[in-house]
Order: sequence, then structure tokens, then C-alpha cells
Amino acid sequence: MDKGTSKKTRTTTKKKPTRPLIKLQFNPNYIPSKGEENTMPSLTRPDMSLSILTLLTNHSRGISSDVHEHRAQFFGVEIPKFDDITEEIAYKEELLEQARQIQLTADEEITAKRKYLKDTQKAAKEKAILDAQELLNVPPTPPEEA
Repeated sequence: MDKGTSKKTRTTTKKKPTRPLIKLQFNPNYIPSKGEENTMPSLTRPDMSLSILTLLTNHSRGISSDVHEHRAQFFGVEIPKFDDITEEIAYKEELLEQARQIQLTADEEITAKRKYLKDTQKAAKEKAILDAQELLNVPPTPPEEA
């Protein structure tokens, strides 16, 4: 048997890429696009732009610009600076105790509100029953005590 005559040769052709072409170092056939041209008028007013030298000079002289600066608001709560870690731990415990007290107060207010709503609903239900009995001319029944 002759081994040299049984070789098969490939006759397939390369498929063209369906993706857009990207300019790469190994793609010499890439033709760049011109892009788009902005024909709209500029919204920047001439007095809105400052050079970097002007900005730095104004900053070093303390002249404020019209730029809004976001600052944290603590609503009158003083944020202490600690010199010792024990002071920080004590302050943290104090804040946790305040949080517990606030939570207890909130829980009490919530239970009082729920009790008030329950009482008003019960009273409204009793009133509705009495009104219905009055309309039907039925003698009223004594209210049940809980």
C-alpha cells in the first residue's frame, strides 16, 4: 500500500466575519469611519469656563466659585475625636444605651397606638350594632365584657 496517495486535501473556503470590523494591528483592511459631526449649538456660556490657573489662584486666595460643595449634616450632634480607644468604647456603649432607650420608647408608643386603635374599632363595632338594633326595633343586648 502506498501511503502518499491516500492523503486528502481541504478545499473549503474561509467564511467572511459577520461582526463589525475593529481596527487591530493585524487587520490592514480596516477602513475607519469618519464619525458624526455635532451641529447643535454649544450650551456652555463663555463666562462658565475658567482656566486652571484662574481656578488655582482663586482657590489659594479663598475666593469661592459657584460650585456646590456637599457637606455632611449632623443636625447638631457633635462627633467627638478620640485620643484613646477606651474613650471610643465608652462612647459606643453610651450610644448603644441611647438606642435601646429610643427603641423602648418607640415600642411603648406603638403598643399604645395599637391599643387605642383596637378600642376605637371595638367602640365603632358596638355603636354599629346598637344602630342596627335601633333600626330594627330590637331591644338592645347588654355589651359583653372582656
